[in-house]
Amino acid sequence: MLWGYNYQRIDLEVRLGIQPIPLSVEQTFEELEQVTTELLDARFLLSRDTLPLEAVPQTMHLPSIRQSTLEHLRALLIGFGIPAPEGLVARQLRPPGILLQISTAGFYFPLTGECNIDDGLHPLQVPFVLAHEYAHGYGIGDEGSCNFLAYLALKTADDPWLRYSGALGYWRYVASSARRLDPERYSTFYSHLNKGVRQDLISIRRQMEKFPDLFPVARDRVYSAYLQTQGITEGLANYSRVVRLARAWRHIAIDVPSCDVGKE
Repeated sequence: MLWGYNYQRIDLEVRLGIQPIPLSVEQTFEELEQVTTELLDARFLLSRDTLPLEAVPQTMHLPSIRQSTLEHLRALLIGFGIPAPEGLVARQLRPPGILLQISTAGFYFPLTGECNIDDGLHPLQVPFVLAHEYAHGYGIGDEGSCNFLAYLALKTADDPWLRYSGALGYWRYVASSARRLDPERYSTFYSHLNKGVRQDLISIRRQMEKFPDLFPVARDRVYSAYLQTQGITEGLANYSRVVRLARAWRHIAIDVPSCDVGKE
């Protein structure tokens, strides 16, 4: 009950002094071009070939991904003046698909203080979903804001795997908006997209197809109703609000607070 009051906090855009507004078709595709450039820059640091990236680099392991993701998210929040004490933990729930089959990648459970993500996620999804759930753990209730903070936190990460995961997570939201607004133009854009990125997107889709939704209609209705009762009138559409937030943030060229991990 106490954690639920976070839904009544001052909106993130008010704290940051930005004004997210609906994007036009042209603005959406401009944003898509921008994040695609970020996406390619990060991927080229990981691999120059077109094979899908389906395994975490040998130089990394899950505990270090958890810790590094948390440190970058904490540094970002502290830079924004949002309390982010140490000690937040995360775990991957088994069996794989236990959350994905109800169209959920992760959740924060305030009764235990733990961030939980599905063990069936594609490795490229893990840092972005972790950062999103960590943001919930620090009291951010709005789904779009958590996606926005995850994107910003990973955007400046030193490790290209984290940076690529952040850009890819955000790219998928922008691409979804672009496809909905102008399917033909998006189809042309996608056909010219770097083959390696396309292979990664296909690999993620195939991984998700292993865990088909059990009750998609009922789940959407219940979860949308839950969000609406908490004051998020958009319901599930709130997740894609990340595009408006990122565009507004980019438009006024706010500098991302220093994310020198380990320093406060």
